[in-house]
Amino acid sequence: MKLLGKCFLFFSILNIGYWILNTPPVLAFQLIEEKIPQAIDIVAFGGMSAGDYDPAKLKNWNKYSFSSVITATGPALKNVYATELLKLTDGRYKLWFGGWDSTSITDTTDRIQSAVSSNFLHKNKFDFSPPTWTDRKVEITDNGAVANDPDIVAFIPGQYLMHFSTSEAPVGGVKVNDRIEYSFSNDLLNWTNTKPNHNYIEVLKDGVVMGFMQGPDLVYDNGIYYAYFTNPGDPHATKNHGFNIQIATGTDGIHFNYLGEVFPPGSPDNGYGGAQSVAKFGNYWFMFYDRYMNALAYATSTDGKTFTDMGKLVAHPNTTVTNPTVI
Repeated sequence: MKLLGKCFLFFSILNIGYWILNTPPVLAFQLIEEKIPQAIDIVAFGGMSAGDYDPAKLKNWNKYSFSSVITATGPALKNVYATELLKLTDGRYKLWFGGWDSTSITDTTDRIQSAVSSNFLHKNKFDFSPPTWTDRKVEITDNGAVANDPDIVAFIPGQYLMHFSTSEAPVGGVKVNDRIEYSFSNDLLNWTNTKPNHNYIEVLKDGVVMGFMQGPDLVYDNGIYYAYFTNPGDPHATKNHGFNIQIATGTDGIHFNYLGEVFPPGSPDNGYGGAQSVAKFGNYWFMFYDRYMNALAYATSTDGKTFTDMGKLVAHPNTTVTNPTVI
């Protein structure tokens, strides 16, 4: 995850949008209507832009004037969220997002899609229209199951590594496993090593490869990859139904050693959290995440491993708030 010098927060409220913080990270989160299926898109907030980093300033966000950054276009199911945004070498911005954007009410397969904009951050300040997106396409699909939650980091010079959520097909109506798959790209346009090759990351916990992992977020710092994830759906999860943000570290972006939960005992709401987005800014790490899927909260850390909850940013008790992305 990169910082652009200005912070943006993406989220969905029947569309994808963003807010801006007045001081650099951009954060995005998703607001989902209770009624499904309905159009769920992406909106945004903006944030900090310059000066010394002050964790307390991360509570001051301004909603962008337009209602959405991007919306689903399919005539049937419309639900786009889980964003990732990077700047291409030609100066344009590319947005990856997951969810439904289908032509059939029965097509509930999550896919990773993308679009490109040349005016995402270069609009006149008096221009209140949303960004213009072109080159929309499906980038990764998971053979009729799930491909979602894309997260991308620079792997080596000129090569990128994507982690994304996948789900094995249910057997007898029972979920078998959720895994995190990886793929590579040299140009952010084409991805290799995706299914049916089943290239999963491996997280060793007590000598055993973990399963039931979702919602990857990957940070690279000083030769170490920090992998954050949750494990909802794990039949063996005894705490928060698996909605605990966990961390593992490794040196190749594929093989990791499990370290534990990011929140210490006694954290708010028993450490409940999900859909995390983590970035490092100066000597601080900050994480935005959902709390029970109806509030957005943030936390800070000095080592990227143990975080201190800093409270809620926004809460909508009757609406889903989730899937933050900060750049």
